[in-house]
Amino acid sequence: MYCSVPLSPIIAGQTTWNVLEKRAHERCAVRGKKLTPLRLRVLHALWSAKEPVGAYDLSDRVSVEAGGRRMAPNSIYRVLILFTELGLVRRVESRQAYVVARDGDPGSDMFFLCDGCGAVTAIDEPQLAALLTSQASALGFRPHHQVVEVAGQCRTCAESQPTKEQT
Repeated sequence: MYCSVPLSPIIAGQTTWNVLEKRAHERCAVRGKKLTPLRLRVLHALWSAKEPVGAYDLSDRVSVEAGGRRMAPNSIYRVLILFTELGLVRRVESRQAYVVARDGDPGSDMFFLCDGCGAVTAIDEPQLAALLTSQASALGFRPHHQVVEVAGQCRTCAESQPTKEQT
């Protein structure tokens, strides 16, 4: 059991490992999939990360957990695709990386990304999603995927840097 790993604050509302592991077992079972040891190690490595993690980095992390046996990045990608389909993880497109989906995440791909500390905060803003859908419709555009990523500084990083008046 991985209970001793501290909770990663990467996404507001992130759940504990035990709850996430249970959710993963349930969602895999519904789809007729097994939560194999490799899949579980990938999910745990992603959960314990302090920042969005790409497949190659996950491969390295999982390889360490597997006693040094090198895990192929294509195997990691297949697991990430499954977890994305199951709503367990979200892809941060601009960073080509993944984060664990927060509790109750309906599938939103809207993020605030801190350039300072690397924090990622997922948001669920139905009004923004509706506005984008409305604008697309007005243009005759048929979106198949909607991603909103806003880069900048989180409150902590912004407050730790002097303003122009202080310099």
